Amino acid sequence: MYKPTSPAVDLSQKPSAGELSGNRGSFIHEELGRQFISGIETIGIRDETTFNPGVFGNDRKLTVQREVWYSQQLDLNLLSVRSDPRNGKQTFTATNVLLADPDSAMFELPAGFKVVDHRQTSPREPN
Repeated sequence: MYKPTSPAVDLSQKPSAGELSGNRGSFIHEELGRQFISGIETIGIRDETTFNPGVFGNDRKLTVQREVWYSQQLDLNLLSVRSDPRNGKQTFTATNVLLADPDSAMFELPAGFKVVDHRQTSPREPN
């Protein structure tokens, strides 16, 4: 059964800042507004989490930042940037976004192949 996934960006209202439980650190959630990326409107958010020394073996404060630009139209992050001193900076960008329908030839079976339905159907109940 099909079950839709949650959006790539949590658009629900979040507190803009706060403390992590157990004196582990703090966070800041920031809405960046809207901008167009490749001609498609996106909504931007930035989450920044600062971990106190000793949370996971770190000897000083450590800040992890995640910025996402999400398209509601496509239900897709067009730009995602994660900056973490443990792993460096990672940038994911959707490029060459085409809003047109795909070529129908992409959905045609190659020569010599056929579709076989192996699903089991339950026998009909007598009336």
